[in-house]
Amino acid sequence: MNRSRLLVPALLVAAFANVYAVDALETNTQASLPNGLQLADVDGDKADDFVQVVGHRLFVSRVNYDKTGILHHYFSSAISRLIVGRFGLTSVAVDQLCMEFADGNFECYASLNGGKGLTRVFSQKKFSASGEELIVGNFDGDSMDDILLYKPSTGVLRMFTRATTGVFEAMRGFALGNLAGISLVSKQIRAGEFGQTAGRSDLLVFDADLKRVSRFDSVTDSSGKKTFWWAFTAYTGATSSTHQVTVANVEGGALDAIVLRDKSTGAYAFRRAAFAGTALEPITSVLTGQLPVTTASGTMAFAMLKGALTEPGSTRREDLLFFNSATKQVIRTDARYDGAKYTYWWAFMTATPENVGWPAVTKDKWVVLLCKFKGDSSEPKSTGYFRELFGSAGAGLGGVPDYFRDISYGKIDTAATEVKGWYSMPITLATAQATFEPTRDRLGVINACVSASKVSVSSYRSVVAVINADIGEKIGSGAAGGRVLIDPWGLETDRGLRFVVHEMLHGYGLDESYDDKGNVYGDPWDIMSAMRVRSFTGFGGGKSGPELNAPFKSKLGYLPSGRVLGLFPGPVPKTQQVTVAAINRPEANGSLMVWIPVYGDSTGSYYAVELRQTSGWDAGIGGDTVLIHKVVGGTPQLQTSSGGPAFLPGMTFSAFRLSIAIDAIDAKESTARLTITY
Repeated sequence: MNRSRLLVPALLVAAFANVYAVDALETNTQASLPNGLQLADVDGDKADDFVQVVGHRLFVSRVNYDKTGILHHYFSSAISRLIVGRFGLTSVAVDQLCMEFADGNFECYASLNGGKGLTRVFSQKKFSASGEELIVGNFDGDSMDDILLYKPSTGVLRMFTRATTGVFEAMRGFALGNLAGISLVSKQIRAGEFGQTAGRSDLLVFDADLKRVSRFDSVTDSSGKKTFWWAFTAYTGATSSTHQVTVANVEGGALDAIVLRDKSTGAYAFRRAAFAGTALEPITSVLTGQLPVTTASGTMAFAMLKGALTEPGSTRREDLLFFNSATKQVIRTDARYDGAKYTYWWAFMTATPENVGWPAVTKDKWVVLLCKFKGDSSEPKSTGYFRELFGSAGAGLGGVPDYFRDISYGKIDTAATEVKGWYSMPITLATAQATFEPTRDRLGVINACVSASKVSVSSYRSVVAVINADIGEKIGSGAAGGRVLIDPWGLETDRGLRFVVHEMLHGYGLDESYDDKGNVYGDPWDIMSAMRVRSFTGFGGGKSGPELNAPFKSKLGYLPSGRVLGLFPGPVPKTQQVTVAAINRPEANGSLMVWIPVYGDSTGSYYAVELRQTSGWDAGIGGDTVLIHKVVGGTPQLQTSSGGPAFLPGMTFSAFRLSIAIDAIDAKESTARLTITY
């Protein structure tokens, strides 16, 4: 039984089959959804979710009206292809997301914790060739999915499966069988369960030019080879050029059926993948019900969306999504039982998930130089500690690369940062203090470390110099000239990661953050308020978090254009209801920042609204809240008036010609609803 049916206009398409206890949603890369979307049961609730690929980012949300966010994940390389299936990579009953990356790797991920995140469960080099399409199905009957590779330009087929070694390789004992006797050039090939052998995926081959479809069943022949046997060919009259066709389980049994949609009328018809004279066998026991009848161009996909109901057919029959290309909306229609017959009931229509304007990844390799003063051989931390704090050795431990990746939505990748040293400087601590303290020359100390290392630092994003003795308050740990100095004081747990990334962000051009009273370090929800922030215990037992505020994210180019909402005041006040997503939950459905220019101001000042949720790097903020900043001269000022700075439901922020009412904060949706008059 198949879990996803994707439409290719003017061609019959079929999809994929399985009879797992929990059915798997499988991929055919010849048939795609708009906006980088696929469908998969990521969190194991037996309902398929939207999975959206945007460059090297992946977002997962529920297929409901609100498109409730589930999770996001950022990768170091762009995703060139997403393949969904159940390949036996985990015992958890979830779909596995396997990806081909631009760097040539093939990696599989799964959510092992109910949708709270993705874990890599498999990795090898990419095995598909240029121009090949990937068709997923259980072709050998071993309860795990295989991958059929098809090259339309040549018609060549290859079958890959997970071998006993664990890697994907060419399936042993596989033969083309009756597929070897036909031309497969420029065909549409789809997998689904149509009969012959239970629990195995069969193939439908569609020839658009000859307007015919051939069925080939997956079998094991008398010699033990896994192969395909021809079942039938339906010629002209089985379908027409005006039909869009896909495959779905419409009857609630073990077999898949064909769904035809006439583009000229919008009408639907159901057919079995069975030969009846020269045509496909009609299905008369299923009503089309409220399937969307429209002549608009669009894409159909069938999947399990509503979850199991206590009515006939609910555990197998698949629901429809119709993606309207013109309106950029998606209509969901659920497979239901009306008390007498199977039918389809309209569920909702909402905007098709769209994530645009995300910036490309930037590989920012810093160099960390470890330096000792003359006559002092002490090392405040081991070299291994610094490699975990700053480099790829600490991936997933909450170090610097994790922080920058998350606050930038995957834009900034510092994982290649190199740690070098220890190096011996030719000066003592006392000499350094005597030399650099009078002018508070922090950069001079940093450059002394660089000079002692003899490392050419011009090829790096910037430098972090770590020294092995406290330099004193007059110089102190901190940033200077785009570089960073850290002494043992700066490594104490009370400062921790939050201090390190704060200083590194100065290297990206950020200043300190303020409140509306002019207090420096006046925004405890923003990392640029140094140690006066709301933090939690993180890397190495030190203080970590919080996030970077929305105006600073905007300044650094981290926020995508499609997720920032501008409201422009005019002579007549306007009122608008707005949904904002938590700044650290980009998979949630809403704007990540709302900005409103100050009415009558000619200097470019504006108000920025954001939602902060107690999770991730904001785990220590103490509660979900809406924050409002006034940005003056590029500097965000946290607004503390009107009962702020933490704005909760029922509160209203007021300024000249501006009112922002907090209607609700929904922790489950990771959103807030606002009414803004501007």
